[in-house]
Amino acid sequence: MWRRHRAVARFSLDALPAGAVVSQIRRKIYCNTAGGANHLLDDHAYGTNGQDNPNADGAQTCYDRCVSGNLYSNDSSELRTTGEKWLTLGGNVCQDVMDAKSAVNRFSLAWHEEGDDDTYALIDSTSGTYKPQLEITYEEVAPSVIPRRKLLGVGR
Repeated sequence: MWRRHRAVARFSLDALPAGAVVSQIRRKIYCNTAGGANHLLDDHAYGTNGQDNPNADGAQTCYDRCVSGNLYSNDSSELRTTGEKWLTLGGNVCQDVMDAKSAVNRFSLAWHEEGDDDTYALIDSTSGTYKPQLEITYEEVAPSVIPRRKLLGVGR
């Protein structure tokens, strides 16, 4: 029998301009205890698309929502060693973040270990230096300029 370890982080999207077009997302985590030689990690949206708020969920709901969302990284071996880990996320993460910006102005990302009996890894998620981070590459979209004409009263 094995234990399945899961984690979640909620990120504010305040710094992302409204209407920005996101082209890439990288996440950073810090592994302070390495997993075993066969350790594998998946990155998912928390809930379906990252818009759910883990702070409002009980333990079982949080546990379940860590694996139910869109998949952004499958079977990463990066936590077999300690240290800072950057990973470019794939899947539908760019669209999910843009949608989350519009809907709730936050994005929640979840991690879970694959179902194996290998030694689990520990991610540092509480200290300021090593808190999980998202690096979002985006392009701001200039607002449309609509030419307006104003009829001025002549001969008054």
